[in-house]
Amino acid sequence: MLLLRRSTIWAGLASIAALLLAACGGGDEPAKEAPRGDLDAAMEKAMADIPLDQRPTIEHGEDGAFRYSGKTESGENFDAQLGGDVTLPESFPKEIPIYPESVAFSAMETGGGTAMVTVNSDDSEMTIYEYYQEKLPAAGWQIDNEVNVGGGRILNATKGDQRAVIHIQDIGDGTRVGFMVGPQS
Repeated sequence: MLLLRRSTIWAGLASIAALLLAACGGGDEPAKEAPRGDLDAAMEKAMADIPLDQRPTIEHGEDGAFRYSGKTESGENFDAQLGGDVTLPESFPKEIPIYPESVAFSAMETGGGTAMVTVNSDDSEMTIYEYYQEKLPAAGWQIDNEVNVGGGRILNATKGDQRAVIHIQDIGDGTRVGFMVGPQS
């Protein structure tokens, strides 16, 4: 049985994303895609620290995506996708707007109701930050705190029994927005 900690899964996703971005130059254009061998090497390197009997099931789709699934340490199922034709997880709250004209980069959902999504945009970090400062309260979310960290900005918000963490980071040729949304602990 595959058992992984949520932090291990996201560390793997982050490693794969960083390696893929480096290999692809961070762009979304097909001409900049890394050869499949480079992507497979990136996946192998990212999974090297996970014991063989605990590695997730991995598929490399024809759309260029890595899709994988398994179980977290607590026994929750998870499904994740990095790259390709990413769709929002069903548990991602409809009232959290996705920044206009952004492109989904990764998505993950656990059986425990947690959804994690990253999108890329050509707009500036500050423009996106101001967008969420306005749109979250308008959608009924209370912004509990805001933090500037290492060139990025984090918004922590709650609505009912849900908590959202939104990380907005300049990535050089645009901005990446990461969402982690799920039940409050």
